[in-house]
Amino acid sequence: MVDDQIAAAVMMQGLTAYHLVTETYPVAAGDTAVVVAAAGGVGLPLTQMVKAAGGRAIGLVSREDKAPAAHTPPGREDAASVAHCGRRGDRLPRGT
Repeated sequence: MVDDQIAAAVMMQGLTAYHLVTETYPVAAGDTAVVVAAAGGVGLPLTQMVKAAGGRAIGLVSREDKAPAAHTPPGREDAASVAHCGRRGDRLPRGT
C-alpha cells in the first residue's frame, strides 16, 4: 500500500511535467528539449511527454549509472539521448 504523501508526490511530479510541456512551452513535433535531471521524479515523465508530443528529448543526468533510467520507455535506446554531466564545466559529447 502506498501512503498518501507518496501518492500525492507522484501526482505532483506528473502534473509538473504536464504543465511544462503544455503551458510553459507547448512542445510540438520537431522540437528539442533538454531535460535536466532526466532520471528524476519530474525528468522521467517530462522526457516521456516530450517524446509523446513528437519532440526530441536530450536528457542530462548527474551520474553514468542513472543514464539507463533516463531512456524512455525503459530499454529503448533510441528514445532519448542521454549525456552525463556530473561536474560544473562538463560538456556534452559531440553528436548528442
